[in-house]
Amino acid sequence: MTFWPTWDEWLATLSPDVRESAVSLAERFKELGALDPESWARSEISENIPQLARFMVLRALWRPDQIFGDRAYDYDKYLRAVRAKGIRPRIARRGQPHGSGLGVVRWVIERTIAWYHGMKRLRIRWERRDDFHEAFLALATCIITYRPVTRLC
Repeated sequence: MTFWPTWDEWLATLSPDVRESAVSLAERFKELGALDPESWARSEISENIPQLARFMVLRALWRPDQIFGDRAYDYDKYLRAVRAKGIRPRIARRGQPHGSGLGVVRWVIERTIAWYHGMKRLRIRWERRDDFHEAFLALATCIITYRPVTRLC
């Protein structure tokens, strides 16, 4: 069984100029918030894959610019935690009248669940067997996807 060398052992095997670039690259990953900056830097140096550019793209996908929430999340504890991560909270304020614009957009999953609940048989699960319930879910999915198609034809 082979083990990967530790970061320091791996650095000792490198030439001084490559070692210096690996250390600076690991520091850059650490500044950007990588959980394991040494492995990102090691991958870029040893495999010659541009991991820094990849990390920047993935970080942009992982971390949204803003986050939406309802009044249940309007506490300083949550607002501070979200802001500390560099994300702008768009959370409705407690005690304020409606009209903030939140809730105007209905997300895809909410709309889909509402369509499933429109099927009376699926509102409450009456079937004891999973396969029957799954069959009704599949039938509801067919009906839900069939309705927009009929409008197009």
